[in-house]
Amino acid sequence: MKVLIGCWAAIIKDKKLLLTKRVDSKKNYPNCRTFPAGTLEDSDESLASAAVREVKEEVNLDFIPKEKLGFYETNTSNYRIIGFIFLWEWSGTVQALESEVSDIGWFSFAEDRKLELAFSYIETIEDLYDRKLIK
Repeated sequence: MKVLIGCWAAIIKDKKLLLTKRVDSKKNYPNCRTFPAGTLEDSDESLASAAVREVKEEVNLDFIPKEKLGFYETNTSNYRIIGFIFLWEWSGTVQALESEVSDIGWFSFAEDRKLELAFSYIETIEDLYDRKLIK
């Protein structure tokens, strides 16, 4: 099984979390909600720089990682993904990259738990709630 390193960003406004919806052409977790995220590429200088790149690519925000929250593991039929989440400072206007994202929304903790989430994101959302970063 191939191991991938994922990097994602917790983008929060008014105690709500920004989640994207994956396009239906995605092989893993089509039409599921995710954080702005992706995998570490050879050109990335660090895990944090990968998160910055992915946020810009997927939702057009400028993202400054301030803290690494932790890491989470997801196993799919093809991959083991070790994902690192970064907390934020961000600026800009949210705009979806249509080839990757079919929808964007701000969600409360109660709303998050009702969504079909990709990867190990439910664990991440629970950690954000426990830290009182989202309501």
